[in-house]
Amino acid sequence: VSDRQVTSIERVELDVVRWVRVTVDCSALEMDDLAAVIRSALASAHAEVAGRPLIGRLVLVGETPHAGAIRDGIGRMRDDVRAIAAAVSPDVWLEKIVEELQDVTGASPSLVVGEDFAALVAAAPDDATLARLVEEDLKPFLDAVRGDLDGADDPLRIGAESGEWASLIRNAADVLRHRLQGAG
Repeated sequence: VSDRQVTSIERVELDVVRWVRVTVDCSALEMDDLAAVIRSALASAHAEVAGRPLIGRLVLVGETPHAGAIRDGIGRMRDDVRAIAAAVSPDVWLEKIVEELQDVTGASPSLVVGEDFAALVAAAPDDATLARLVEEDLKPFLDAVRGDLDGADDPLRIGAESGEWASLIRNAADVLRHRLQGAG
């Protein structure tokens, strides 16, 4: 400061741990490439924090036909990403994985179990009556076991606890569609 005017600014970083959001776009990825892309994203984020320990929130985004498979395996993926983070550096930790994927398989997936069932699964996320019935069935259970279950950052559990029943049904339908397609 000179004559009551700011003449220059010098950035002084005082944090000892850097919290970052690491976003991975899964739109053009194949499932086999996902781990390598996550490793690269975590390594880049670590390089940007100039030697500080890093705690990252991994956010998976994009439109992909693999959304159901990713949702179905998110628990296993959490452990894999923690191992990847530790391999990048002992100063890199995973806070949690947030999944914001859109399934692009379409409303008429080729399910082995038949077109009627495929249509039912495709229509489920938009069925308000189904959402109300799911809430009636699951809410008492979730209230009774709140805090006792693992996977507190699981997207299905978060959707249920926040009352986003249509989102929960949409995610469950994607997972179900993935599992049924794999059964063929």
